Formats: sequence, structure tokens, C-alpha cells
Amino acid sequence: MTLDELFESQIRHIQQTIPDSTNLVIVPSQRDAACSFVYPQPPPNFNITSPNLTFASDPCVLEVNGVSVAMTSTDVLFHLSSEEISHPPGSDRMGRLAGHLLNQHNFYPLHPPSEDVNIDYPYLIKHAFFESKPDILLLPSDLRYFVK
Repeated sequence: MTLDELFESQIRHIQQTIPDSTNLVIVPSQRDAACSFVYPQPPPNFNITSPNLTFASDPCVLEVNGVSVAMTSTDVLFHLSSEEISHPPGSDRMGRLAGHLLNQHNFYPLHPPSEDVNIDYPYLIKHAFFESKPDILLLPSDLRYFVK
């Protein structure tokens, strides 16, 4: 069984366990063995079609019932925190780190990038910026969990 076949079988299994009224959005990650390892990433190209399944790019901004949801699977908060030189004492660290993305309208506002990230600069310019601040920003991280 190839990695693509394994990934497709897992997606089909998930589809069988969720109701038809639930929409499933798959965002690739550089940690996925079956996906491209550059940032930004195109949507995965698998042989699965379904009306309630969407393959999105990483990063992406989706519109859900009038609410804009911006997301990336790259741990930009961890990368930013390791490069931050100074900050006001007693400030909200996680809010400050996420604020860098919102203030710069950029999913990866770090240059040069972390050694863990392979940047494709022409695509970064086209796909890693967002025009307006999203209503919800989803960012995975190895740092402590939080909700703001």
C-alpha cells in the first residue's frame, strides 16, 4: 500500500463516520508524508470526490456561513517565539505572536524562515497574505494551547 492509498483510505474511513450534513475540510501539512513539503502548499490531489469534502491549500481562508476562517498547518507561532528578541514585560505572549500575523496580514511573517520550513517565495507572495483580518484564526502549535 502506498502512502497516498493509506491517506485516501483514512479519509474514506472518516467520511463514513461523520453525518452527510458535516463538511470535511482537509488542509495539508509539511509533516504529512503524502503531501508536498513546501510552504505554501497546494491542496492535496487525491482520487476522492464527495459533495461534503474539500481539499484546501495551506494556508487558506474559508468562508463558513458568513464567517471568515483563516488557517495554516505550519507552526508559525513556535517559529516566531524562537526568533522574538524583545517584548514588553508582562505582556500576553500568545496574543502578541498571533498579532504579528494579523497586523502584517501574512500567514508567515518571518524572514528568513525557520530551518523547518521550505519556502517557495513566488507562491508565498501570491498565497500567504490575506486582504482583511479574519473572524477566526486557526494556528496549530507545539506551544501551550490557548483561545483568544
